[in-house]
Amino acid sequence: SKGRDSLAVDITEAVGAEEAGEDKALPPPRRCVYRVPAYLRDVNPEAYEPRVVSFGPYHHGKPHLLPMEEHKRRSLDRVLRRCRKPMESFEAAAGEVVQELMDAYEQLGGEWRDDEAKFLRMMVVDGCFLLEVARAFPDKALLENYPITPNDPVFGQHGTHYTVPYIRWDMVLMENQLPLFLLKKLAAEETGSTVV
Repeated sequence: SKGRDSLAVDITEAVGAEEAGEDKALPPPRRCVYRVPAYLRDVNPEAYEPRVVSFGPYHHGKPHLLPMEEHKRRSLDRVLRRCRKPMESFEAAAGEVVQELMDAYEQLGGEWRDDEAKFLRMMVVDGCFLLEVARAFPDKALLENYPITPNDPVFGQHGTHYTVPYIRWDMVLMENQLPLFLLKKLAAEETGSTVV
């Protein structure tokens, strides 16, 4: 039939265009952090909103997440003291893949694309904090070598019970992710090893 033949031609042309690299509708394969579609977010917006900490650009700077920025900076200071390297060395390591980092995010805003230094600084601070949290819990042995007060709101006993569960929740939210290759870059810079 004529309709069936037309559909077959359309499909054949679409497949041919895709194989030739002409299909611009598909995201680049390196994209790995996506926005939650509106039809899902509208059902339950709170399910997609970080509660205590932002990772990456999408929720950065939201007022209810700002208190955790102080703890991110403390974690970064701890990493820098431990490895005896300046912040600039971590920014340079992340800078080697800055375009890939930007491309990893669906709908990355101009605020971040237009200010590469600001974007890299945020990625390094967030990445080092995430690595510290991931290393320290449940392995508190990491913290035994570094002075942490028992009442530390994140790494102390109180934080372990009352803050870290919320951080872990926020770490797995779809829009609150950091690319794995960033974490590998930061860990390699800290340890001086290419194998992480």
